[in-house]
Amino acid sequence: MTGAAGGGVESGVAVVVLNYNGGEYLPACLRALAATDYPAERLETVVVDNASTDGSPEMVERDFPAARLVRSGGNVGFARGNNVGIHATTAEFVALVNPDTEVEPGWLRPLVRAMGEAPEIAAVCPKLLLYEDRLAICLDSATFVPRDAGMGTDERSLGLRVHSVVARTAAGTGLGVEFRGGFGGIEIDEQGREFRWTNGSGELGIFGGGEEAVITVEVSAPRPDSELVSFVVGTMDDTLAGGQAGAELVREVAVARKSAWLRAGAVVQNAGSELLADGSSCDRGTLITGGSPYADWDGEPYTEARDVFSLCGAGVLLRREPLLAVGGFDERMFMYYEDTDLAYRLRRRGGRVRYAPGSVIRHHHAALAGEWSSFFLEQVTRNRIYVLLKHRSWRVAGRALLALLRDTGRAGLAALRQTVLVPRHSSSAWQQVLPRAKALAWLAWTAPALLRARRVEKKLGGLTEEELAGWVVEA
Repeated sequence: MTGAAGGGVESGVAVVVLNYNGGEYLPACLRALAATDYPAERLETVVVDNASTDGSPEMVERDFPAARLVRSGGNVGFARGNNVGIHATTAEFVALVNPDTEVEPGWLRPLVRAMGEAPEIAAVCPKLLLYEDRLAICLDSATFVPRDAGMGTDERSLGLRVHSVVARTAAGTGLGVEFRGGFGGIEIDEQGREFRWTNGSGELGIFGGGEEAVITVEVSAPRPDSELVSFVVGTMDDTLAGGQAGAELVREVAVARKSAWLRAGAVVQNAGSELLADGSSCDRGTLITGGSPYADWDGEPYTEARDVFSLCGAGVLLRREPLLAVGGFDERMFMYYEDTDLAYRLRRRGGRVRYAPGSVIRHHHAALAGEWSSFFLEQVTRNRIYVLLKHRSWRVAGRALLALLRDTGRAGLAALRQTVLVPRHSSSAWQQVLPRAKALAWLAWTAPALLRARRVEKKLGGLTEEELAGWVVEA
């Protein structure tokens, strides 16, 4: 009996780290893996390099001789690159870990223990926390409802227009800023400036610091009666600054002392993955406000082990036998959604995916790929539709494909209108069109192979829309 079942010799684990120009993060990743609390003779680290040009493969050979370097021969993407690593090992379990992650010393044993709970468990997910904790900064103000004020049909409760937020240390080093709960989506004001409305209490997340932080906000608060609106900038416990705003832009500077960082909290990027009603896959732990994603605070919802629908390829433990039986990752997908596709295929063959909260990995999320870049948008768009066409009913997949066609057309018209009305802002509008158009072209090109893969999956049966409905969560 292996250690996965709770006794005897510990199960063998191979950790595959797929690298492409990840030299900024890879050393810390490998140092953390080397400190893993697990018998060294049962643990192997394999770095698969996708033709990096930043010197990182040479660094691995020079500074980490205990890790085995495998060169894939080119920038072959996430799916094929990880398949190379999987086939280069023989261990009972294979762990995939992104090069921009840092595991905690005890990360592996909870995953292996969870595998031992049942032979049909094919994958176990850790708790992926974003690398940097967040300091919550609140923007509070009174609200009004435009419809009640005789200004159209907008029924939202609106507080402040937030035009910009900049956070720096007292020495001038830039800090990260994210819009969390209480914010709407990006809009354009009467002068062509971007802004977001708060709902009266908008929460910002400041990260990347530990010293005194200087936070500069530019806000306005137009009201039908032209009255000034009082607002407050603060942490959950302290008021940092305050002022009044009207139709004109107001700048307010707030200072968070070094001690404020003691109240910064960990945030969850992924605790397993779930399904949305439109068939999209979403990180359990990642929330969306105003179209912008942000990570939920770590807490009670993420403390219990449970089955989840899918896995996140940035950090997961996989059972070798079922993984090889389904052919590994689908190499038609360069990156993104290949983990969701794998979950569908494992599940269709009787596999389960489990979440183990005792395993913690810190992740510089999208540090290497650039979340919301044109490349990111193209890959996510095309691969999401690809997975739906491969696994879901024609009704669900067709609806998603029609929505993509519609959204591409609308984005194109909006970009044309922006080019005419506000030329200086048109480039960002076109960045929403081109990736979607390229995704449609790729889907047309890959259609014959996709339809063959669909026939293979559908012959196996199972995973009806009725079954899948039990996994759907609200956005």
